[in-house]
Amino acid sequence: MSRPQRGRAGAAAIVALALVAGAVSSCGDSSPTSTRDADIYAAIVRALVPPEDDETKVTREVYVGSGADGVSLDVQADVVQELDEYERIRFVDEQAEAVDDEPPMAVHNGGVYLELGDIPERGTTVRVDARRYVSEDDDERLTVTVERAGGTWGVADVVPAA
Repeated sequence: MSRPQRGRAGAAAIVALALVAGAVSSCGDSSPTSTRDADIYAAIVRALVPPEDDETKVTREVYVGSGADGVSLDVQADVVQELDEYERIRFVDEQAEAVDDEPPMAVHNGGVYLELGDIPERGTTVRVDARRYVSEDDDERLTVTVERAGGTWGVADVVPAA
């Protein structure tokens, strides 16, 4: 009689271990929302900091900041992975991490600082506020329209912010 109870307890332990292992292994997986956000952010970065001189790699340093909510680590990792043609891309918590504190307040090492606004939760066409900063003399506030077509997010329009 005690033998079947041990069997059930053993089976329950195996099921519990399988559930824990599944939960742990899925921690690194991206959710559909984080993948969507990463695809949109990557499209914006590509539009605002394209390769120079018909090169395929972007060697310029790119610093990416975000709105008040910040960008989750999952989204950051997905963006960096997707932008493999960018040799130096880094997420920062604030502009001061990317910009010299002496005039002309230029981005470190001749780089570009992008500040990207929050992404709307829904829609296949979204508008994201952005800022492209190189120095105090080269500072643009923009509205970027990003559309999903054929399973891919791409920038449809970039205009000065109103």
